[in-house]
Amino acid sequence: MVNKLDSAILTVDDSPFMRGLRKSVLDAGYSVVTARTGAKALEIIRAMPVRLVVVHDSLSDMTGESVCRAIHQIKPSIPLLLFSERSQSASYYSVLPRTISPDDLIERIDQLLSHVAI
Repeated sequence: MVNKLDSAILTVDDSPFMRGLRKSVLDAGYSVVTARTGAKALEIIRAMPVRLVVVHDSLSDMTGESVCRAIHQIKPSIPLLLFSERSQSASYYSVLPRTISPDDLIERIDQLLSHVAI
């Protein structure tokens, strides 16, 4: 069983609206941290415990795929979700459609965290 409040999720998006929207959806059951840039996301990953990362595919300073690759190199056990229109995932991240519903996003996060050791 996942203790959602002990599960910090990092959401990375350069759009203030999308960061706020994802935070409000996830705040109902998770501790949520946000980052506007890939560089800030990497700073957060190095500084605090994060259980899962949700990344937009194009940021102002890096691609979402580059952010996922860098996070995977730093902490390979963190599940990574990439919001993208592409359908292909890499071995270390999963792709989510940008149009995913809030309920489906929460369900996907719950599934991933149920397989990650606390």
